[in-house]
Amino acid sequence: MNERKKYIGFIGILIAAFLGVIDSTIVNIALPNITDYFKVSLNDTSWISTIYALALAVFMITAAKFADQFGRKKLMIIGILIFGVSSALCGISNSLLFLIIMRFVQGIGGAIITPIALPMGIEIFGKERMNIVVGASGAVVGLAAASGPPLGGVLIKYINWQSVFFVNVPFAIAALILIVICVNESYDNTVSKDIDWFGVMTLTISLFCLIFALLKGKDYGWTSTLIISLFLIFVVSLILFIIIELKVSSPMIEINLFKEPTFTASSICYMITGFGLMCPLLILNYYLQNVLQYDTLEAAFIMMSVSLTGMFSTPIGSILGKKVSPRIINFIGMLSLGIGIFRLSYLSYGMSKGTMIFDLIICGIGLGFSVQALSSSVKFIPKEKSGIGSGIVNAARQIGSCIGIAILVSMLNSNVSDAKDNIKKDVVSYINNKKEIIYPVRKELVKIVNDKFNKSDNNLSNKSTMSQSSITNDVKEILKRNSSVFSNRASFEDNDTLEQLYNATKKLSDGSEKSYQGQVVLNNGIGALDSGINSIYNGSSALTSGMGSLNNGLNRAFLGSQKLKEGSAGLSTLVNGISQLNDGSKKLSAQFSHSQDENTPTIYDGIYGVNDGAQKLSSGVTTYVSSVDSTIYMMAKNTPNAANVLESYKAELIKAKAKNDIQSEEMLQNLIAIYSAAIDSSTTNLADFKNRLNENKNIVSSGEEVKQGAEKVSGGTSKVLGQFEDGGSFKTGVLALSEGIGKMSNSSSGLIKFQDGIGSLSDALYKLSRGGSKVYDGSEKLSSGIKASLAGGDKLKEGSGKILEASSKLKSGTNKIVESEGMAGQKESLSKVINKIKDEKNDKISEAFNKTNLIAAIVLMICSLLGLFTDKREKKVEA
Repeated sequence: MNERKKYIGFIGILIAAFLGVIDSTIVNIALPNITDYFKVSLNDTSWISTIYALALAVFMITAAKFADQFGRKKLMIIGILIFGVSSALCGISNSLLFLIIMRFVQGIGGAIITPIALPMGIEIFGKERMNIVVGASGAVVGLAAASGPPLGGVLIKYINWQSVFFVNVPFAIAALILIVICVNESYDNTVSKDIDWFGVMTLTISLFCLIFALLKGKDYGWTSTLIISLFLIFVVSLILFIIIELKVSSPMIEINLFKEPTFTASSICYMITGFGLMCPLLILNYYLQNVLQYDTLEAAFIMMSVSLTGMFSTPIGSILGKKVSPRIINFIGMLSLGIGIFRLSYLSYGMSKGTMIFDLIICGIGLGFSVQALSSSVKFIPKEKSGIGSGIVNAARQIGSCIGIAILVSMLNSNVSDAKDNIKKDVVSYINNKKEIIYPVRKELVKIVNDKFNKSDNNLSNKSTMSQSSITNDVKEILKRNSSVFSNRASFEDNDTLEQLYNATKKLSDGSEKSYQGQVVLNNGIGALDSGINSIYNGSSALTSGMGSLNNGLNRAFLGSQKLKEGSAGLSTLVNGISQLNDGSKKLSAQFSHSQDENTPTIYDGIYGVNDGAQKLSSGVTTYVSSVDSTIYMMAKNTPNAANVLESYKAELIKAKAKNDIQSEEMLQNLIAIYSAAIDSSTTNLADFKNRLNENKNIVSSGEEVKQGAEKVSGGTSKVLGQFEDGGSFKTGVLALSEGIGKMSNSSSGLIKFQDGIGSLSDALYKLSRGGSKVYDGSEKLSSGIKASLAGGDKLKEGSGKILEASSKLKSGTNKIVESEGMAGQKESLSKVINKIKDEKNDKISEAFNKTNLIAAIVLMICSLLGLFTDKREKKVEA
């Protein structure tokens, strides 16, 4: 095989290795989108990642063995086909269950590809150039791990979550073509073609139980029956596997391989490297997203510095490994990884991104150097055993990663649980000692803290459990729910100006409340007066109508009397009519004097009562308006720091105009007018104050309008009463009418002398007709006067209603200002509580992460000594 064909074939192998690694990282970023797409829980979609890692670890050794037996090229082609087809099927999945099944199949494809890549590269270039193979493979693996999250984020943002699976297909096709054309087949010619089925079965069961228990122990509970049973099955099946391998003629794994100390040490080192990598790749990810609140892509770009550094440090480590012993490089690699993780045990909220990236670069250097364990693991075993050796060491790293997930996440959960408990105790104590916060707010704050830092809730994938914005929003809701309390109670911490403003506004609010209550009483009285005037007006209208009918009757009587001169026909009817007319005139006359029976008041009683009420109303309104004006004047004039209060109201007016809050704007304009008039140097007394305010529309000028309306009503009712007093034209006409009717009645009693008194009757009827006309005219004037009083009463009622509305707005507006000023005072104290929560959370939660990283760092640095046993000084054994 020529060199060009070798390199092209090797590129195909590297592409396949790239696919096996990138799918371990690119899919994780798509889990939230997949969760939303299938409308399931995050626990359900987490199986998409879990099942891939499970298949990868379980079938890697088996795949490596089958490749040694039946041909590495054949198995690689099968692995790429399985991986590519399952990737396409993942992309077209229409259910979560089908997607999980296809991810398991995809994991089998990855398990075939990953361990075969190294022995196929060694077969192409030979053991003497193994460092090139390891360096190139490590660089590609680092590139795959680094590019997974950002590439997945871009694909999801601009296409969809399915594209993270479809992107594998063209790479799989390219790798398949290059390997088919440019790579030769290779085998382990020293092994039998017989398959150790019992060994395969017991190893698969053993690894499946171990990996499943490690990955899902936290979810099901480490002491649950299922997890304990899986660990027991793992131990039993592992023992059976070892016994079987020692007895069969063609074992799946030649146990003698572990007699080579460099192979065993390299496998252990690579497993511990997988364990340690969970700190920068998993634990730090939790810290970035759930404590520092970074979004997924931002966290991915920070963490990719590990893989990017590893991509460059792997070939550098291979080069250095040729100049110095690989055991030194492995030792430095694990030690560097431990140092990088140790530096991550000093995480804090204020740590810069640059510092974190620097620490991750140290971890990346350690990762790149630690990859040399791959080459050292197969360096001293026969070349044909490199396939199974690579499978074992890669499986060891996967097992180490699973152990890291299980142990480190469990430790982190425990540390976070203790941290939450301590945060809760400290913050609750701080809140209870914060007496500046009113009790209802303190009570709700304590409840929020207890809920947010519930010790039983340690789901690290849930950002809301540590979200500062969530706590701040809850505190704002507390203020809204208790806003009404601040109109009566408020406290101010180190803010005398705000406290003075609150007290001044509170006094104004109390005054506006009293003004509003007084206006309600006045408005009710004006309503009753208006109703009474309406009743009188309706009565006067009926009186005018009756007088019109009476006048018509008199005219007809007069005409009748004229006809009586011509004849006496209808005399009896005339006598009866005159008698009824006399009775009506007596009743009419009785309406012009006080009634002796309280249950049957006369028109005179009604008008007299209305006049008396109007006089009292006029006097009461004058007294009330003067009292309100004086109260407002004294309140504004005597307010401490009145000029500061005026300036604060002007500032509030600007805000109200900006918000287009018309109600607050009208109320604040009234307040500004009152305070401006009160503190003006030219205002020396109440009269000056009223004159200044009467120039514009406000509550004082509205009071003057009510006063004028009341005076008009009083004048109108006095005029009406004058018509019913002695000498009034209306009463005079009615009395004349009554007198005439009486005379007519007396005359009618002598109708037997009809012939002689007919002339007198005609004269009397003539006089009576004239009197009736005068009475009718007087009743029309009375009705007109009452109508004028009714119009004045309506205006009075309308003006009173406007003042009542203005008083209501003033009361509401001042209450709102008092509430907002009270809330402002509480906000200062609450902001200190929020900062206390933030500081406690950042310090103690960071400490929980740091403890976890510290344990991992100590393990790495102690176990780094094993790196010194991954190589020999003596000459290596050839196959």
